[in-house]
Amino acid sequence: MGENQSIIHNQNQVLLYVLLFSICLGVGVEIIVGAPIENLLALGFGGGLTVVLIGVFQYKQQRVFLLQQIVQINY
Repeated sequence: MGENQSIIHNQNQVLLYVLLFSICLGVGVEIIVGAPIENLLALGFGGGLTVVLIGVFQYKQQRVFLLQQIVQINY
């Protein structure tokens, strides 16, 4: 893995943790304010699917440069 690709890989790992935290925080806030179940499901499944997709690519070290675009499209 090249130096540039290694830097991007580390940035994507931090991004994955930030997204995971933000989804957990968002679901927690939705529960606290008593939002409808549809909002919880959309946030939980939509965000969870994105985090799983990014996590798989990150673990396999594939599509390293594509992950940032996936995040921009989904969020």
